[in-house]
Amino acid sequence: MQIGLRTRCYPKPRLAITLAQWTGCQRVVGNAKDSEVNLLLWLRKRAILSPSWEGPDPQMEPFPLDQTFSQFKTDLTPWLSEVPSQILRNGVVRYKRGWSNHWRNPSHFGRPRRKKKADTNSVWLTRELFRFVGPGLVEIGTAAHPVGVLPFVQHRDIGEPNSIVITRASYGHWFLSYASDCVQGPEMLPDEARLKALSKDTDLESKVKGIDRGVVLNAACSDGPTFAMKDEAKDRIKRLEKRRRGYQRKAARGKKGSHRRDKVLGRAARCAARIASIREDFLRKTSFAIAKTAPEVTALEDLNLKGMTRRAKAKKDEASGKWLRNGAAQKTGLNKALANAGMGNLRVYLEQALRKLGKMVILVPAHHSSQECSECGHTEAANRPDQETFLCQRCSHADNADLNAAKVIKKRGIALITSAGSADSARRVPKGRGAVRRIKGEQPSAASVKRETPSSTEPTWAA
Repeated sequence: MQIGLRTRCYPKPRLAITLAQWTGCQRVVGNAKDSEVNLLLWLRKRAILSPSWEGPDPQMEPFPLDQTFSQFKTDLTPWLSEVPSQILRNGVVRYKRGWSNHWRNPSHFGRPRRKKKADTNSVWLTRELFRFVGPGLVEIGTAAHPVGVLPFVQHRDIGEPNSIVITRASYGHWFLSYASDCVQGPEMLPDEARLKALSKDTDLESKVKGIDRGVVLNAACSDGPTFAMKDEAKDRIKRLEKRRRGYQRKAARGKKGSHRRDKVLGRAARCAARIASIREDFLRKTSFAIAKTAPEVTALEDLNLKGMTRRAKAKKDEASGKWLRNGAAQKTGLNKALANAGMGNLRVYLEQALRKLGKMVILVPAHHSSQECSECGHTEAANRPDQETFLCQRCSHADNADLNAAKVIKKRGIALITSAGSADSARRVPKGRGAVRRIKGEQPSAASVKRETPSSTEPTWAA
């Protein structure tokens, strides 16, 4: 399994100018290829209108793409002759790869689009254009004509990759990205075989751990530990958010297209990037701390984060035709809090950390996990009178609401392992909120459980 790594790099001014030139030339060549393809598609569309046309829609079928780029070197583009030919070749190959991905999986990969100078741009360098010369140092350029040495933050020992991508964000920061096999975890059996083996184990209580993700407590473990962002980090995020809003208001008063307005927008983007870095640092450290003490299996809720953060629907009075209050302001605040908690990223980072240690993650249904008692299984909305407190109305069991939910998630994870035995039955997930029917106090069946695992061939991106 390959893992993609993205880290900060710090080019010197002269090297930064060269990388910006290479990025621009690669973008120009890709856009020129896009113009050729658009012309080809237009001609094919005209061919369909011909009465003699017999065949499928040519715009939906793959068409041949060449990798020539010498025709773009003209008197109007003298700067293309100033960069290595490999830069132009990589730009064409990159564009062709985009169409190949689209034809292979149109639902996931869209058609390649033209890139603008204002977008976040990058340059793809193959092996002949870089060499690692030391820890955290990569030399850019050909062997005969090196350009300079690029320092970057090396998080771990890596093998020399076949290609790297150097990206300049819209707010001015540079990043180095590459794929490596060096952080692959120990050899593990497929998840189906591991679940079958665990289903015969009689001591699943010590091999399964449940984790409840939330807003106030980012993670609550079934064995007691809880994780929440420190007040210092929250205060720092508030200050940066206030500064970012100020820059946005200042940019709104500026003239569009002016250099001064672009500088203000860059400052706002840097504030947003710092906020994202603070959150990512907390989530990665939390994931690593959980993974170190986690048993063989960790159970998480299968949250529909996209549905949870959907905007409130408009309400209209049928009699008068007037729009009614729908709580959009409150829902917007809740959506922002859910986005700031980073529940989706926590699952991704935790899964990566557990995989490196030879452990696995399973997803269990999330319905009524905050209202179900971990002792007797009684489910009732009154069991949770407020955000922090859980008090069972049947057995009077009292606990922190998040910790009780984590224990419920652990029980559902054990139910998956014992009743499913294999992942085949766990893949059949009923659709809809009310699709899972269960008697109060019973554990969920294996057919109501969804399990997600990363593909062994697709790269998993990590910082």
